[in-house]
Amino acid sequence: MSIYRSCRFCGRQVTGRVDKKFCDDNCRSSYNNKMRSHAAASIRVVNSILRHNRKVLNSVVHEDGEKYMLRSNLDDLGFNFDFFTQVQTLDDGSQVLLCYDYAWRPVDEIRIKVMKRNSELTETF
Repeated sequence: MSIYRSCRFCGRQVTGRVDKKFCDDNCRSSYNNKMRSHAAASIRVVNSILRHNRKVLNSVVHEDGEKYMLRSNLDDLGFNFDFFTQVQTLDDGSQVLLCYDYAWRPVDEIRIKVMKRNSELTETF
């Protein structure tokens, strides 16, 4: 008894082992690349936003390593407050958000403190 099986990528008939899913290595590779590309697309979008956030923070923090800014100024530069790489809780219970080697936290409703992270953050942040 012969069971007709088709390639998952191109649809051609598959011959060989019973559990074979692709007609050749090219179809197998193409299928797997296509399946991974959907997940990779969302990762690229997030990485792009994180890179842009870091670029914005780098442009506002100069040699002194820290700066107080209006939240609206960061908004105007295209900073996306929803994307960050890490959250650290300080000894006093406040949270600092990080984007790679830059950190920020709200000071009040309209001001943000931004600094370049050189080592471990302390409660003085």
